[in-house]
Amino acid sequence: MVRFGSRKGLSHVRACCERYEAWLRSQVVDDVGEEMVVQAPPAQVPPVQEVVEQEARAPSVVHDALSALDAEGEQSVDDSVGDSVQVSPAKKPRTDGQEKSATVSADVESKEAHVFTRGCPACESGMDVPGIRHNAACKRRQKVRFQELEVAEVGPVVQSESSQNTASSSVSQVPIATQVDDDEDMPMSEGVETEPVMHAGNTKRSSEIPVDELEREIRHGVEGCMMAVRNCETGNDIFMLLASFVEQVFQVTEHVPLLSGLLDSVQFAPNATSVVLPFGKRSHLRVWRPRSAVDDSTLSELPGDEVMEGMLKEVNNLSHMETGDLLTASELQALEKKFPGTLKVIPSRWVTTRKTPTTVRARIVIKDIAGKRGDVSHAFMATPLRERDVVMKFPLSVSTVSGEPLYLHLRKALNGLRKASQEWICFVAEVVKSIGSGLRSCSLEPCLFSGLLESGPCILLVYVDDFLLMTPTEEDANRIFEAIERLVELKRTGVIRSSAAGGGVLRFIGRVISRRKGEASLTVSLPQDYLDDTFNAYGLSGKGTSSPPDVAVHVEKEGGLPLSPEAYARFRPALGKVAWMTQTRQDLRAYVSILATQQSIPTNNTEQGLRALLRYLQNDMCVAVRLPAASDVLHQQKHFPQQKHMVCFSDASHAPLRCTKRRGITGGVLTVDGCVVKTLCRHQQLVSLSSMESELFALQAVAQEMSSLGKFLGRVFGTFGEVEAAEIPGVLFSDSESSLKLLKNMDIPKRSRHLEIRVEWLKSRVVEGQLVLAFRKGVDNPSDLLTKCLGSAAFGIHRQSLGFELLASPICSLAHASRRYVVVEVCCREQSSIQAVCSMLGVSYAGVCANMQSPKVFASLKSYPANFEKSDVFVHVSTPCSSGSPLRNFTHGRVSSEQTRADWEWFEVFPCVRKYLRLGKHSSFELPWNNRIWSYAMCKRVLREAKHDFEVPVKLCVTGLTAKGGEPIEKVLGFTSTSERFVSELACFSRCECLQHARAIHVAWLDTGFYTPKLAEAIVKGAVKALRET
Repeated sequence: MVRFGSRKGLSHVRACCERYEAWLRSQVVDDVGEEMVVQAPPAQVPPVQEVVEQEARAPSVVHDALSALDAEGEQSVDDSVGDSVQVSPAKKPRTDGQEKSATVSADVESKEAHVFTRGCPACESGMDVPGIRHNAACKRRQKVRFQELEVAEVGPVVQSESSQNTASSSVSQVPIATQVDDDEDMPMSEGVETEPVMHAGNTKRSSEIPVDELEREIRHGVEGCMMAVRNCETGNDIFMLLASFVEQVFQVTEHVPLLSGLLDSVQFAPNATSVVLPFGKRSHLRVWRPRSAVDDSTLSELPGDEVMEGMLKEVNNLSHMETGDLLTASELQALEKKFPGTLKVIPSRWVTTRKTPTTVRARIVIKDIAGKRGDVSHAFMATPLRERDVVMKFPLSVSTVSGEPLYLHLRKALNGLRKASQEWICFVAEVVKSIGSGLRSCSLEPCLFSGLLESGPCILLVYVDDFLLMTPTEEDANRIFEAIERLVELKRTGVIRSSAAGGGVLRFIGRVISRRKGEASLTVSLPQDYLDDTFNAYGLSGKGTSSPPDVAVHVEKEGGLPLSPEAYARFRPALGKVAWMTQTRQDLRAYVSILATQQSIPTNNTEQGLRALLRYLQNDMCVAVRLPAASDVLHQQKHFPQQKHMVCFSDASHAPLRCTKRRGITGGVLTVDGCVVKTLCRHQQLVSLSSMESELFALQAVAQEMSSLGKFLGRVFGTFGEVEAAEIPGVLFSDSESSLKLLKNMDIPKRSRHLEIRVEWLKSRVVEGQLVLAFRKGVDNPSDLLTKCLGSAAFGIHRQSLGFELLASPICSLAHASRRYVVVEVCCREQSSIQAVCSMLGVSYAGVCANMQSPKVFASLKSYPANFEKSDVFVHVSTPCSSGSPLRNFTHGRVSSEQTRADWEWFEVFPCVRKYLRLGKHSSFELPWNNRIWSYAMCKRVLREAKHDFEVPVKLCVTGLTAKGGEPIEKVLGFTSTSERFVSELACFSRCECLQHARAIHVAWLDTGFYTPKLAEAIVKGAVKALRET
């Protein structure tokens, strides 16, 4: 019995198969009809040293076996393979020259070691198996090394005693082959040569026996011999005639290469079982159960049961989606004869990845290796091919019921096919067109469909198999999706409704998109646990740092040591994940751009810079970008009033780094309607001679991006009927006055003529009216964030101006559509501390900054909480307090006109407090604890009617309020509320343990009218807890 198959999931080249067949036939015993029983080690390549020693002892045995198979028992072989069987035939006498030649060849092979070559995949991996091939450089080095050993060991002359002694001397002996994974023959030492043979280049030695005669001899010589062939993937034995096996080997090698060059990620046990599944209406196939698999993303091991479940699901999907017709090998040959030269047979393989902690995703991916490989989902299975010219060969683990190879004549696209993406986009375009919704795309962005419905603008974004649809009403979205579902199977994963309907949250290509109830804007962020694996890999488990790091300091250090292979394997994926993160977290682009300058050869200093960035991100993962931003920086109507336009910013850093040979860094921000669409952080291609030149390079780069974005937006807004021009214009702000002056002047200075092309192009854009150049100070230019590592203050200002917000918890938990809380603050300043805390905690906010007694202000505010249930609204009110201030005790009874005006203002404002307190389920009221207003009859009556039965004093020194000298301020505020839970939240500030306080003359009393962040956070948390109790 013969068991062969060196490694599961691998095929072998023709040369390997021929050599193995010769070895098999050499083991045949003399007795005709006796079964050939030879046990070879399964799943293991026979050691080269053993083969060399065997062939050294009997160099002509294999050839003699091949040439004398038709004769009856003239020779036998004195070799034993395995431990179970030993055969002892008589040895054929050899001449001294042949014996000497064999000995020399054995010595050469035994002393030869493979030369390690840097960059060779086989040498680098450390695996010397047929599935790993050495590259061309490695083979050349190995060839030279072998020739050197051959010359050194064999010597200049090797002679045989008799060249006409036996029949074997007239036939070329089988050369001893080194273990090289290629069809190319390596130069070998021959025992019958009179001098060393030096083969040149890739020239093969011609065969002394015609190939046709040798094949005919093999076929006739193995008739009647039975053998068992082991399936390398399933581990099962297939019993067949040796002649039939040899015939199939020659047939297969004529069609497809047996060695794929790739290690299969799916492994099978020798006693693997299988499952028969129906495929289509009349066909069945067999799927073999794997022992384990390797995750193609993380290289971790996957359990066989979960892999089998994913494989069965994939095969069922292929059948359900009617992707093609099953073919056997004979049916494929008939089809090729019917359509000669039109069909392309492409092999396939399993791609396995961990999808969830309990499930594995298995995909059959076509190895159309000339194109870009990737794993996509079942979207391609729904895409009909316009031409049925592809036949896929299933992996060996999927076969017919009888175990024969199986093929699939595709009628729909599959994963890995080069033209699958194009076929998918064409199919989606036809589906959208058939809906009749008026949506259309263009060549600039074929994946974005836009149009105007009866209810308003509509946009459909297609990202492979993910659809993102934006419509004015939910009914329009349902109608369009239902029309698509009639042609394509869809799974709806989320919906974001209008602000009045409660908003919502969904995930799209790894991003979290949400809208809170009562807010028209959207927020986009990443999951908070996105970098948890990276933090664990670097052992970062603490709180991290709160200040953005200066990674340029680490990169610029000299004398860094190269990373070890283990550190490098950890550095590359960590930097890659942070780089992918910057597609949403664009405030981090400058840090990644600087670290990426050394990504090919990182040092320990580069790793320290990455560690510093990761420590900062430990406390900065809950960041979202708001679209549109609330900042006024991105809303500029001065240059294009009442016209749709872009607002962009440009900046440059001149010669910042030595490691980049002092090339500048370009930073740019492109926005429209207050939304950040794109940012730039690029290293300039040339070294600039001045900061003005760097700024000019940046201006030209950002203006070029504005040109392409303007044409794209012109097409989109044109489908909405908002613009008629093919390109929308834009204003570009820069903080370089010298560059702007150069562009405005007609003459170019002599020393600046090398910039003439850029200058003239920018001037032409200005003349055409598509570009307006304007000056903006660097402290107000948000693109400064993208050119260098800024300090905490500047970093926070620029990041906030672009719409980035820091949240205290993941957005997914904050954007729950069924229940939202809102805090209404009456009598506050703009950008109050309570507003900042609400933004951080994900609580909706509304504030009245002035004219609280105005009916229009109250009506406007009342419409906002109307979007919420009354049980979700908390109102906090404070009124002017100067009329009852204790400081009046120092006036000795004299009342000024200002004090009189303050008294009238209070009596005008306070009656309005009653209607504000009624807007919410719970409310609170605040005044200084020692203020006389508490004793006013009107105040007591209003608070009694509002059911403010609970009160608590709050000492500001406990909240962290200090004077300029750092001494705590002794001031007490009084809070009343309808909720005991709210009052208990503030009770922690009622006890003071300060040894001394600041003197009154050292206190800026106007500043004490604003809440500290610590107190504001307690107020908001107390309000939310009060609402939750109800």
